[in-house]
Amino acid sequence: MSFGQTVLERERSGNPVDSMWIIFDQQYRNSYVFAANVFPRMRLPQTWYDAGIAHQSDDLAELARMMTVPEAQLLATVSRFNEICRAGDDSDFNRGRSAYDRYYGDPTITPNPNLRALDNGPFYAVKMTLSDLGTCGGLCADGHARVLREDGSVVDGLYAIGNTAANAFGTTYPGAGATIAQGLVYGYIAARDAAAK
Repeated sequence: MSFGQTVLERERSGNPVDSMWIIFDQQYRNSYVFAANVFPRMRLPQTWYDAGIAHQSDDLAELARMMTVPEAQLLATVSRFNEICRAGDDSDFNRGRSAYDRYYGDPTITPNPNLRALDNGPFYAVKMTLSDLGTCGGLCADGHARVLREDGSVVDGLYAIGNTAANAFGTTYPGAGATIAQGLVYGYIAARDAAAK
């Protein structure tokens, strides 16, 4: 979420991100689910390669050429990333410093469960785009889940819960299930309020 907010802030400031790539290695592919339905050890879909949104190479410089990014810059970035991984402290982006990060990290990776160096190929690059999983915004509602106008008055008969409403956590996402939980609570509240009318 913090990554997405940074990308959006760059967009607002007039310095948009041109393209984004996630780079990983075979050890990652052997260990984790990718893109929700590419399970460990599964090949990336051929259609991704055909569309130019995925590339694979044993050589990082060649991978950079496939991605059409500057080779020297990619090699320097991976070198810096590997240094951070070995130190176990991400002084660039703070990965692994929060309890939230560590909860979703891999406890078999030390010294930081969120960082593992990219040492051995083959290496993969997959083009990324920013998208929505849920919302940290939406329609404003009151304590009865009734939708509010900009002036704070209630829109009679209109309720918003779950991902359609600005949630109880404001602009943050505390973790999986958070929108479901507040949706259930406010769904109950909205139903009681509607039934009372």
